[in-house]
Amino acid sequence: MLSCDKVKANALALLPMTELNYARALLKRLPLGLTNHNYTLQVNQKLYLVKQYTIQLPTTSLQHQILLAEQKVSTLPIAWDSDTRIAVFEYWDGEVYREQHWEKLINIIHSIHNSVSCDSIPSIGSGMDLARVLSTPLEKSDLEEQKRMNSALNYLKKSAKFVRYCHNDLVSENILFNGIEFRVIDFEYASFNDVYFDLGALCISLKLSQQTAYDMLTYYHGLGQAVHNPDIKKLSAYRYLYGKLCVEWYREKHCMHEVEMIENQLHAWNVHYD
Repeated sequence: MLSCDKVKANALALLPMTELNYARALLKRLPLGLTNHNYTLQVNQKLYLVKQYTIQLPTTSLQHQILLAEQKVSTLPIAWDSDTRIAVFEYWDGEVYREQHWEKLINIIHSIHNSVSCDSIPSIGSGMDLARVLSTPLEKSDLEEQKRMNSALNYLKKSAKFVRYCHNDLVSENILFNGIEFRVIDFEYASFNDVYFDLGALCISLKLSQQTAYDMLTYYHGLGQAVHNPDIKKLSAYRYLYGKLCVEWYREKHCMHEVEMIENQLHAWNVHYD
C-alpha cells in the first residue's frame, strides 16, 4: 500500500494540468472498502474519488465503465495508471443504498447487463466457477448445509443459462443513491455471467423476501425482449450460494456482524430443488 502522500502525488499526476493547484490539493482516506483503498481528493473546489487497487488494475472494466457513465448508470473513470494501480473518478455525491425499493434499481441493472454483447469485448472473461470457489465453505459446513449447497449447485447445472455482462459484486456498498438517481460502482469483478448471479446478489443486499424477489424477477424478465421465463428456484440457488460466498469473505475479513446478518437471511426462503 502506498503512503497517502504518494497516492496524492500519483493521483494528481493523472489529472489535467489546467485543474491542478498542488497547494490546495487535499487527500482524505475513506472508511469504505475492505479490498481496495478509497480516498477523496479535493483540488481547488472540485472533488474526485481516488481508488488504489490491491488487485491488478481492471483496465477493460474501467474502459467499459466510461460507457456506463455516459448512460448515467455508473460513475466516470477519468484516468488510471497500471503501474501504481491507481484510478481517478469523478466524485458522485450519493449514499450507500440500504432500502428495499428495487424498481428503479432493476432498470439500472438491466441496462448494465445489456450494455455490451458477449462477442464485442473478447477480453472480458466468463463467470466464476461456483463449485470451485465454494469448495472451502463446502468443506467447512455440516452435512445438512453440504446437502443444501450441493442441491443448489446441481440445480444450476441443469438450468438454462442467461448470460449477459454482469457486475458480479452487487453488495450494498457498490450501489449509491442520491434520493433521485442510482449509480453502480466498482466493476473490477465484472464479466459475462448468468444474470441470476447479480439478481441473487440483489436479493441478499436488499434483504428481499421470497415474494418480493419473485416480483422483481418477473419485472426483470418483462424488460426488453424476454428469452427466458422467470425461475424462482434458480434465483434462490444463486441467492443462497452468493450468500455463502459473502459469509466466507466477511469471515476472512473478521466482519462478524455482516456474517451474522447474511446467515440469518440464508434460511428465510423455503425452496426445494427436487
